[in-house]
Amino acid sequence: QGQVFNNPYISAMNIDNDVDKWEMNIVPWIKVDFGKGFTLNSNLSFTRDNHLTNYYSPSYLPVAEARKTGGTAQRAYWDQQKLLSETTLNYRKSIRGGHDIEALVGFTASRRTQDNSTYRGTGFMNDDTGYYNMGGAMSPSDYSMSSYRYLKTTMSALGRVNYNYARRYYLTFTFRADGASNFSMARKWGFFPAAAFRWSVSNEPFMRDVWWLNDLSVRVSAGRSGNDAISSYLSMNTIRLSQSSWLFGDDTLLSSLPDRLANDSLTWETTDSYNLGLNFSAWQSRVNIEADAYLSVTRDLLLSVRNSQTTGYNTYFANLGNTRNIGVELSINTKNVRTPHFEWETTLTLSHNDQKVTD
Repeated sequence: QGQVFNNPYISAMNIDNDVDKWEMNIVPWIKVDFGKGFTLNSNLSFTRDNHLTNYYSPSYLPVAEARKTGGTAQRAYWDQQKLLSETTLNYRKSIRGGHDIEALVGFTASRRTQDNSTYRGTGFMNDDTGYYNMGGAMSPSDYSMSSYRYLKTTMSALGRVNYNYARRYYLTFTFRADGASNFSMARKWGFFPAAAFRWSVSNEPFMRDVWWLNDLSVRVSAGRSGNDAISSYLSMNTIRLSQSSWLFGDDTLLSSLPDRLANDSLTWETTDSYNLGLNFSAWQSRVNIEADAYLSVTRDLLLSVRNSQTTGYNTYFANLGNTRNIGVELSINTKNVRTPHFEWETTLTLSHNDQKVTD
């Protein structure tokens, strides 16, 4: 006698696997021009995604019939909601003598939630009700359910000032203060400043007679950025519920188990970056060269760390370790042929990066 299995045709014709989805996105916004260079922009976006999944495998399929397990049903509900608010105040001013100033201050806030509930059971003898009667399993031991709720909120205060003189000297200063709920209570906020300078040599008066040159610029920048890409609640003690940890006779008892160690100092992973660059464009932009040299240092990496099992926990989440990246990048683009019916363009890119774990 061969192995009993559900062949693809029987499965496709008899198993119900339905997914019902709907999405909604609302984005109201307002823009107010106060005059004298001041403009207010504010928008509020709300997005909601909702999925309902229904699955039923009937009791008369070959495998279920041979094992006398009855039908299998599952219903899963998933809902995600995102709320984002962004408000910025902009200022622009041109001053005689070639001075241009642009400034921005703003505040953003977001809130994202996810809800999930899954119900699964075997031992359904009435195939007519399918997945609509999730309480119809023969035995409570054939029935399981799970659910979770995920919540993350963020806030940011930000500012930026751009200044240029006669299209030759450009200065940019930016500052962000970002807060995320998935870090420890006293370490939720990170502060990320940055500055950049660009000298457009090709716009200098002494370069006016260099007719073939389109752009020659030197750039330098330094700044700090943050990473908060971890799940919520990793800084907190968590409890796991289990129905299979303790067995007394034929009964399994529900138990509550500590699942993760708290980390009261969990905070942002930060990267300090420094960049020196050169832009060159000539002969009506037929030849374009861009070169960069950079150094980036990342500290307080967000990592899952192995822990001594004598504590009762295998791992915990922490800020641990530093890395360093030093590299150069060179891009050369040439437009070799330009005709109304044919174009030929070549791009050569060279890069080298040296990465080292420094701690």
